Amino acid sequence: MSKRIVILVHENTRFGYLGRWRGPKQRYFVSQLARHWREEGFQVRYLKDPASPIAGDLLFIHIDLSVVPEPYLALAQAYPVSINATVKDIRKSVISRQLVGPDDSWDGPVIVKTDLNYSGFPERRYAGAALAGSLSVVKSPGDYPVFQQLRDVPARHFDNPELVVERFLPEMIDGRYCIRSYNFFGDREDTFLLYGEQPVVKLGNITRIENTVAHPEIRDMRHALGFDYGKFDYVVHDGHAILLDANKTPGPLPVKDAATAAMLRRRALGVHAFFA
Repeated sequence: MSKRIVILVHENTRFGYLGRWRGPKQRYFVSQLARHWREEGFQVRYLKDPASPIAGDLLFIHIDLSVVPEPYLALAQAYPVSINATVKDIRKSVISRQLVGPDDSWDGPVIVKTDLNYSGFPERRYAGAALAGSLSVVKSPGDYPVFQQLRDVPARHFDNPELVVERFLPEMIDGRYCIRSYNFFGDREDTFLLYGEQPVVKLGNITRIENTVAHPEIRDMRHALGFDYGKFDYVVHDGHAILLDANKTPGPLPVKDAATAAMLRRRALGVHAFFA
């Protein structure tokens, strides 16, 4: 009998037919992995209600919220193997080591971000959370404001519990800003070096992409945070890895050439290690 993979998604996820397979209308990288799993002979089913588990050999917890409600994590006990079963909270106030307050002695530049991942868009989409305070300052991750001095940050930003202020520690190569994207599933990983002209390097302003290798410290952070699957954005500053964002539900990968398709397939086949 083929192995059964159950992908647990939020109860408010919208479903539809995409191509020849049934999955969430919101596009995610795990949906691309699921297509390869089916081609490999795995049975793949999506589950929305943690109170009604379905039979499976592996549970893939894929809840696109910064804080995963306990019933979803508790479901891991019903399955022999679970992915990201201990990853409960990815808010920056939890994972960041660069946080500063208004009275800190830091005299370098700082950046203001939403505490919730991806400006809280998943919370509004799935949970209907009202984030008017943060949205008045940060409409998207690309809008994170950078201030040259801590004293330049308006007091209202520190008073807003939906925002955090971090030391801004950019990585510069040949006069351009850089960010590193560490993508992983089990023992399979790919890391990309992304170049941009703006202080906040995001998808819309990338000017160059290179393959690279993951910094050993970012692997250590991944294991310390309990991630089996996900994507970490980080920079290397003074030789050390600085984690900027930890994402347990990354978006889809554009497949435009054979090399990218092969990389996708290679990472999908990492699922076999969890059944070893």
